Amino acid sequence: MFDSSREFVVNGGTFIDNSHPESGLERLYQASMPEAALDSSAREYAAKCYPGTRAQRIQEFVSWASAFISHQDRRFRMTWMSGPAGVGKSALAQTCAETLGDDAMGAAFFFSCYNRRDDPSRLVPTIAYQIAMKIKPVATILDEKIREDPSLLSKTIQVQFRELVVAPLLELKMQDEGMRDRLVIIDGLDECSSDDARNVIVETIATAIRQHGDNLPLLWAFFSRPEPQIVRMFSSTHVSPFCLPTTLPISGTAWEEMELYLRGRFDDIKKQRPHLPSLWPSGGDISILVNRSNGFFAYASTATKFIGDPEALDPEERLRIVLSLSPRTNPSTGDRINPMAELDMVYLLLMHQIPKSILPITLAILLSLHPSTRRILYPVSPSPVVVDAVPVLANFLGLTFQSFSTALYRLHSVLRLGFRDETPWRVIFEHASFMEFLVDPGRCGSEFWIKHPRQYNFLAKRSMERLVEAFEMQRSSPWHSFPSSIKLSAYTESIQHVHLEVRHLTFKYCQSGLPKWLIWASMDDSLAAQLACFDFREWWGVIGEFETMSRLQILIAKIPSNYREQIIRRQKHAEPVFISQFKDYVLPKRWRSKPIYIIGQGEASVLLKLEKDGRLTRVIPKG
Repeated sequence: MFDSSREFVVNGGTFIDNSHPESGLERLYQASMPEAALDSSAREYAAKCYPGTRAQRIQEFVSWASAFISHQDRRFRMTWMSGPAGVGKSALAQTCAETLGDDAMGAAFFFSCYNRRDDPSRLVPTIAYQIAMKIKPVATILDEKIREDPSLLSKTIQVQFRELVVAPLLELKMQDEGMRDRLVIIDGLDECSSDDARNVIVETIATAIRQHGDNLPLLWAFFSRPEPQIVRMFSSTHVSPFCLPTTLPISGTAWEEMELYLRGRFDDIKKQRPHLPSLWPSGGDISILVNRSNGFFAYASTATKFIGDPEALDPEERLRIVLSLSPRTNPSTGDRINPMAELDMVYLLLMHQIPKSILPITLAILLSLHPSTRRILYPVSPSPVVVDAVPVLANFLGLTFQSFSTALYRLHSVLRLGFRDETPWRVIFEHASFMEFLVDPGRCGSEFWIKHPRQYNFLAKRSMERLVEAFEMQRSSPWHSFPSSIKLSAYTESIQHVHLEVRHLTFKYCQSGLPKWLIWASMDDSLAAQLACFDFREWWGVIGEFETMSRLQILIAKIPSNYREQIIRRQKHAEPVFISQFKDYVLPKRWRSKPIYIIGQGEASVLLKLEKDGRLTRVIPKG
């Protein structure tokens, strides 16, 4: 639908159509989220604890799991490790799983709201599939069960857990009393997209533990921030008897571990840059960085990635820049305004590295990747192409993949591109705290605030441009044809199918997103002028989003007064002159005494009538 994209090119990529899986296990796999697994290629570079750091925490965790599995201490079948953002919970979860080894692991699911791994409906199928791959008799049971009733994959979390996890294991446990326990890790519970689902997940597991005890050969480890709702849940009488709570606090006293980590990272930089002095950085520089980290490994990780950027010419100069940063403090006390002030300074440094000419595109990409944007637009589809995939965003913004990569290049200390074969496919965030920084104007400032109304101006303008292109394309050529500017001779049929998906989702992105962007935009004169010229006839879906008068009034209030009459007008009564002007519209006599709203100009306008319940209904043209 967006065939007129002049710069968008897809190179490479291999895609498999599993829309009609033959077996129950294939159906289960399709319902799962492979990217959330411990050893997923999407998490190939997932953070781990640096050797020698978090040793006590790792030992405590491994001792708990090992003692339970070996029947030495079976008091707690569940543990919950909590800690604030940036202290390394996910790295610890990854390291603990790898330390215990494959034989002890049953499954793992790593939630990440910024990496599109936040759908609670995928959790149980993912765990069930991983267990099936570890325990082959479970695979046989699940294959048959799902063949008989494929609707299991669309049931509630409770039903899925009972049928896909508990029932197969209980059946096997009855046949083999010596079946050993396995560990399931659920990391980032706070990043699950639904608060209610978080409760359901933990309560469902606790109920199974209460009902089946040692007959269910699984133990559970959760890692999350101590959000109030999560704290209450794990403290409840329904969960707490089975759960061992631990904390991973901000620890400014862990100087030795942070220093060990920093020295190790600088040694890695020096291996890549043999010309650097052997005594670089100085002990004093290390001490400053240790102090500034304030227990946040996210700070140390981001700072050293910036300093050691392989494309940068001078790591020594970059270290001096980091050391020169000074966070805001309370004038009366001298204390930091927020505990992440040092980390915020590094994030600001990264953002200031982006050239001014590129920054609007970079911010548009980051805003499009934010969960609040994605959840508005995310389609329910088995397609491998999703609305925040790099091809869709590149197509929306009119960028080549090279231009898309360039827009994010300065941020590779905190994010990276994930590839399918040779095709950039996803943007992967290393730290959730970076996106949280960008949506808090108190931390990032007006210049880098991705939810600033001017950013929505940008998205609205781009959406209208794309919709106009699509309208012109529809009039000039068959709906599914490709423009001559896109060379398809080297593409297989499957790749052409992906092109169709990309065009379709770019269209949905624009049509579904534009009403939201208009509501949230600041509506400057250039956006208002573009809206005044917009053809609303073919794109009723845009105006259809303003389904109530109250929502339409929000838009009206935003339009600059000098453009308001050009964009939307209220006709108090359908007078004869008005009727003759819009003679192509079906306007029954009973409506002629009611107000009519005209949106757009001339032939490009549509008419809306106000119903008694406050809804707006389109007046349909004749024919």
